[in-house]
Amino acid sequence: MKWARASHHLRTLADECARMHAVSGRIESLSVVQLWAFGDVVASNADLDFAEVALVVDVPEVPWLSVPDGGTWWSRSARLKDPLRAFWRSSRVPVWNHRIVQPVLLWDVENGVAEDAFSDLGGFRVAAPSPDELRDRLDLELATSLKAMRAAAEVYETTRWSPRKLEPVADDLHAVTKGYLDILDAR
Repeated sequence: MKWARASHHLRTLADECARMHAVSGRIESLSVVQLWAFGDVVASNADLDFAEVALVVDVPEVPWLSVPDGGTWWSRSARLKDPLRAFWRSSRVPVWNHRIVQPVLLWDVENGVAEDAFSDLGGFRVAAPSPDELRDRLDLELATSLKAMRAAAEVYETTRWSPRKLEPVADDLHAVTKGYLDILDAR
């Protein structure tokens, strides 16, 4: 995909975040409070296969690589799909980590769409953390993911033999386990 097309998809999602936030008082939904872009789409204007975004939600914890309750519904309502790849983050922690490096804020509830960022994505990147800050961030993410993995394993174990559909429970367990292992490898 051409970079200009990727930028168009990001702008469309930023507008959709604003729209979804405006109607969230009338419908049950997850509260997305920020949209960030990161990865190749902010590093250069070269062609790319996909654009990566971080959706920051107003919940206490979102284990790495997992989807918060309501996230699937929100994604469908916002028509979030390829070529955008979303990563969910809690508003209570920094958006950056080992994978989300020097992101660019595209939209937030306080200021709306960051118009200037769309003219020069690379020029609005946040500073990279120090090695100590990154290590501390990964330690906290690892603890969050381990806690979520243990909880998901318990739910899986209690649900495993019940008549309840197991796929969503197994998917949650897989996501938090994959996130835990990704952070462990980065650490």
